[in-house]
Amino acid sequence: MKSGTNHLRILSLFLCLLCLAPCLALSASAEITEPTPSGVDAVYVMNLEYGQAVYTKNETRHLYPASTAKLVTALVAERAFSGKLDTTVEITGDMKDAFRGRCLGFVVGERVTVEALLHAMLVGGYNDAAIALAFATSGNLADFCKEMNTLAAEFGASETHYTNPTGLHDASMVTTARDTAYIAAAIVKNETLFAITKRQKYVMPATNKSGEWTIYSRNSLISSILEEDYYYAYAEGIHAGSTDEGGDCVVTSGQLDGLSYVCVVLGGKQDSGKNQAFLTAASVLRYTLKSFSVQTLKSQKAEITTLPVQYSATVTEVAVHPQKDMTALLRNDFDPKTDVTFESVLDAEHLDAPFDSGTVVGRLYARDKNGRLLAQTELVVTEDVEAHGFLLFMAKVKGFVMSPIFLIVVLLIAAAILGSVYLDKRRHRRRVRRPRR
Repeated sequence: MKSGTNHLRILSLFLCLLCLAPCLALSASAEITEPTPSGVDAVYVMNLEYGQAVYTKNETRHLYPASTAKLVTALVAERAFSGKLDTTVEITGDMKDAFRGRCLGFVVGERVTVEALLHAMLVGGYNDAAIALAFATSGNLADFCKEMNTLAAEFGASETHYTNPTGLHDASMVTTARDTAYIAAAIVKNETLFAITKRQKYVMPATNKSGEWTIYSRNSLISSILEEDYYYAYAEGIHAGSTDEGGDCVVTSGQLDGLSYVCVVLGGKQDSGKNQAFLTAASVLRYTLKSFSVQTLKSQKAEITTLPVQYSATVTEVAVHPQKDMTALLRNDFDPKTDVTFESVLDAEHLDAPFDSGTVVGRLYARDKNGRLLAQTELVVTEDVEAHGFLLFMAKVKGFVMSPIFLIVVLLIAAAILGSVYLDKRRHRRRVRRPRR
């Protein structure tokens, strides 16, 4: 009786799963609609492996950076104190005078490590930590801002200008979503700083002036401690903050199936009590992670064309192949078989033996229907070809005979012969005309 009951349960479970299968399949295969964010000024999502933008909105518009400026502050300070983050910084009167806005509450004479200051700035977004790092690095704010701008330009942020290390509003301090993505990419590549930005909280050790502090991340994409509405499991790091003039600004990253992205949202507004910057960042990052993949446009094994071979006794032509697989980061609904055109450009109409496998003979370009370049690679031959000695010798002889040097030598010799004949004729005429005695 018990055995029959178990069989009945198993059968019932199987039938339930069978009924749900179409729904599950539909859910798995359903495409994610491209988001159309509102309530934000600019968005930029960039793939790190290909350095390619995959989602943009007003990516070059000049906007106020708000707390995203702290990312560059962190990069400058970490570079200056690399390998010595345990260095102690003593809070001075000049530092204290520069403290503005969101501050943890450091006091003059308090000694804090660079590592603790980096955590306080990147996890909690505290301005006094940023000011202390700037003074400790450069001695004053003006010189530190010069270093910030130099480093930002080094990363390709050519439309960005910083006037303070905190991001507090200054009308002359601007950036773009694209520039901020370049800076975020540098943070991701910096293992020390990226690890800090991924912390949901940080317990700052006691100092000579205060006890332990527990600092909570302001990035609600990676932590639900302060707000529960915006957490997104695939988000990793990096920073969030706001000013009245710059709005809500969020920078984050994510990875899936070996592909990594940084996502920047600037100028977010509050709508119905919701932070549109967080909502937008989650939606566009989710769209990107689920909608893009690396596709092979042309295999390395594909034969593109053949080239005639000269001066070989055994080979008359060789196959030309891509040097490597041609790949591109594309939307999943992109069809390489119908949506790609290829253009091959060869360096010569034939090859002269001898040559080795891997010899470059041209380039191959892949473009989409709009002419946008998707990928390119060099074209190579994939076999060694030896030259026939006699054929090569005759080719060299022919080449020498057809060379300008040979023609010049022939002309000189011809001129010398003609000159000699002319002189002989003149001497002969003189002897004929000489009178007899």
